[in-house]
Amino acid sequence: MQDKDCNDVLGDEAKRNSFKKYGRRNVLKTTAGLGMLTLAPSSVTADNGSSVKEAGVSHEFNQLIDDCKVDKALKLLDENNVNYTKVTESISANTEGVSTQDFYDKGSSSVTFYTNEWDKSKNEYAIGLGWTVEGYSNGASGPAPVDVPVLAFEDDIFGYVDDSARGTGNVEDHDGGSEVDGKLSIKSEPGNPHEDAPGNSLIAEFTDDVRDPNLDFYPVGQGVIQMVIRKQNTSSKGIVSGLYTHTWSSMNVGKLPVLDNLSITIPGTGISVSVPSGVDKWELPNSTDRDQEI
Repeated sequence: MQDKDCNDVLGDEAKRNSFKKYGRRNVLKTTAGLGMLTLAPSSVTADNGSSVKEAGVSHEFNQLIDDCKVDKALKLLDENNVNYTKVTESISANTEGVSTQDFYDKGSSSVTFYTNEWDKSKNEYAIGLGWTVEGYSNGASGPAPVDVPVLAFEDDIFGYVDDSARGTGNVEDHDGGSEVDGKLSIKSEPGNPHEDAPGNSLIAEFTDDVRDPNLDFYPVGQGVIQMVIRKQNTSSKGIVSGLYTHTWSSMNVGKLPVLDNLSITIPGTGISVSVPSGVDKWELPNSTDRDQEI
């Protein structure tokens, strides 16, 4: 696989090196049985603008995504009058149910969920999820999390465009001076789903657990996943979803194979992720913004 440079997901200009794009990886085990979340979708307006393909910027857009420059990629769409939506959210230090035991600077951790019209002639859309997770730089000790980004679509409305899944992830010092790449692996994708995973989802693992003498004890983690889907039922609007789940635990329980014990439910109109006993989490976007209607 080809190494790629990666800058901050939300558009920071500090230089990063040796970022990787990942394809299929080992798959995770998921189970069913979780309740639905109540979600408030927003819409991609496709009346006046063009698609990424029509604007002739698909290669440039994907290159920016592979470099984790989500803000720049969406600015490119603005400049070319391409239809898209985005939701960017941060988790604050006073968020209910989130304590300092997560060992992360929550005010600096943010996630962007975006959708765009990819190819108007084929009724195709790209959906993506980008994140920046800030760790404390004061040397505080604590357990290392393993995080789970997920994209999904309503499968009676959409179908997956084969081989369109892409993802990158790394960790680096707060000042951007050193980094470790290859921290993201795709665990299941719609074109090659694991037998226990929802067939209408792209599921990845982002590992920001590093103990490298060249990095801060808790460095900055960043990454992005994206896929293209085709609208097969053009008479109705459908739901697409994006969710980033950050996990942590006391006594390093979170260093065990957490993903093998996750429960991920994607019934067609939302994502719900449940972690094992002893593991805590926060999630972005919140329950009113993690869905888009297109």
